[in-house]
Amino acid sequence: MSYQCNAQASPMSYQGDTQEFTMSYQGDAQAFTMFYQGDAQAFTMSYQGDAQAFTMSYQGDAQAFTISYQGDAQAFTMSYQVDAQEFTLSYQDDAQEFTMSFQGDAQALTMSYQGDTQEFTMSYQGDAQALTMSYQGDAQEFTMSYQGDVQALTMSYQGDAQAFTMSYQGDTQEFTMSYQCDAQEFTMSYQGDAQALTMSYQCDTQASPMSYQGDTQEFTMSYQGDAQAFTMSYQGDAQAFTMSYQGDAQEFTMSYQGDAQEFTMSYQGDAQEFTMSYQGDAQALTMSYQGDTQEFTMSYQGDAQAFTMSYQGDAQALTMSYQGDDQEFTISYQGDVQALTMSYQGDAQAFTMSYQGDTQEFTMSYQCDAQAFTMSYQGDAQALTMSYQCDAQASPMSYQGDTQEFTMSYQGDAQAFTMSYQGDAQSFTMSYQGDAQAFTMSSQGDAQAFTMSYQGDAQAFTMSYQCDAQEFKMSYQGDAQSFTMSYQGDTQEFTMSYEGDAQAFAMSYQGDTQEFTMSYQGDTQAFTMSYQGDTQSFTISYQGDTQAFTMSYQGDAQAFTMSYQGDAQALTMSYQGDTQEFTMSYQGDAQAFTMSYQGESQALTMSYQGDTQEFTMSYQGDAQALTMSYQGNIRHLQCTIRAICALFNFVLLCDSKRSKWVPKER
Repeated sequence: MSYQCNAQASPMSYQGDTQEFTMSYQGDAQAFTMFYQGDAQAFTMSYQGDAQAFTMSYQGDAQAFTISYQGDAQAFTMSYQVDAQEFTLSYQDDAQEFTMSFQGDAQALTMSYQGDTQEFTMSYQGDAQALTMSYQGDAQEFTMSYQGDVQALTMSYQGDAQAFTMSYQGDTQEFTMSYQCDAQEFTMSYQGDAQALTMSYQCDTQASPMSYQGDTQEFTMSYQGDAQAFTMSYQGDAQAFTMSYQGDAQEFTMSYQGDAQEFTMSYQGDAQEFTMSYQGDAQALTMSYQGDTQEFTMSYQGDAQAFTMSYQGDAQALTMSYQGDDQEFTISYQGDVQALTMSYQGDAQAFTMSYQGDTQEFTMSYQCDAQAFTMSYQGDAQALTMSYQCDAQASPMSYQGDTQEFTMSYQGDAQAFTMSYQGDAQSFTMSYQGDAQAFTMSSQGDAQAFTMSYQGDAQAFTMSYQCDAQEFKMSYQGDAQSFTMSYQGDTQEFTMSYEGDAQAFAMSYQGDTQEFTMSYQGDTQAFTMSYQGDTQSFTISYQGDTQAFTMSYQGDAQAFTMSYQGDAQALTMSYQGDTQEFTMSYQGDAQAFTMSYQGESQALTMSYQGDTQEFTMSYQGDAQALTMSYQGNIRHLQCTIRAICALFNFVLLCDSKRSKWVPKER
């Protein structure tokens, strides 16, 4: 059959026995040809109009399907085969190219997209659970590779002035990470088998490397700022701890040994120096302090209960000595024109004291066995003598001058001694209990305050020091092996806590515009860390027993989050830039993979389920939308033909303004 009208011709041929059908149509600038054969179910079709070309081929037995479309600057090709479960797709729009290939038997999927300034490639192999992905846009590059068999994950990201790399190996529990932003660098490495962790951070002129070994419980850390340096080392087997800090004109060092209960500390400020040493077995304590014009030294030994102390400030000097077995006590004080000496002996409970001021003199003698008390005082034109006898062996005393106050109380039975002194701008108090080996002391000068407390039975030691705008506090408990320390300067705060029984360590630092916190729990191998700078924040959390890892980073206009669960092989990742959003989720047990990407004017979503071989994809460009769903076990030809007709009508309707012929729905 043939038909011709004006410039339009339409020949057509049909044969029934072999079921062959051919048709050709040509009008103006539009050409249409079609061929069909029934037995082998072969179908071909070609269409050409103006600048648009369309070809399609179908074969039924092996279910092979190919389609090609080209319009203006748009090109689209697609190939599909059911038995071998092979699927390929290619799309091109001006400066945008998109290709995809899928093979069901091997569960292999490859996909590539290229825009004006953006490139994206992805490859997935279901049998080996291997996934690789690469993205490049404007000034940003992102690559990722995952191997499910050995649970290996590598990832790299590079932005304008930011670079990030990460590698994880699940079978050996190895994790490495490196991050660089402007003048800030952060690197971290973790080995799960040996529980080894190393970390380094550097910002402008600040550097902070850190290393941890879990099997031997060794921890080292070093930090260096503009004019500040901090180093710390800890070893759990021997319970050894060392720390050093240096800032501007201030230096601080500390060392602790838990096995032998040894503790040493040294501090040096502008014109201030402080050193201390403690040993638990013999209960020996030595301490030295030096300020502008103030000096303080102290020595204590628990077995023989020996105690000595020396203090010197401005024009004031204090010396003191104590021994516990026979209870001997001596003290000497001298200030300006004031002098104080005192001696005490416990067996006979004899006590003598002498005091001398400008025009004041004071002497006192006390003996408990005979219960005798004598006192002599002379001042200006006044003289006082006094004798006292007490059954309870108590000797309270109070003295008050023009601008100075002194009080003292002693109890012989309980070996209790208290003393308080207050001068012009200086105050000093001290208390000692011999039975419990308890000692407390407090001193306050012009702009300096110092307090200290020690308990020998429980091996407890606390200390507090304040000078101008700087505060330092420290507490130690020997029975529970707990140690806390706090330092606060003008614009800097530092706190640290350690618990030996539970192997718990916490640390917090806050500077002008930077905050850093860290917590570690040895029993559960839990590690958390948080850092916040001017416009950047970074948090990381790791749980060793369940192999759970979470990380969150937020920069100027960029946000990145990632979560990984080793037991279930679950990985989720989210990235958000200026105008770009990317999310991805992968589940290794069920071989489930979902991905979503949204650019300035382009959106792409994709979902794949390995056990049921289900694949869905949706893409939307400037004025173009494409949705696709595939399931590997479909064998219905009617559904395939309907999908082809729907896709064909969609392509023609997209250019209906320029085409004069639109086929009817069949």
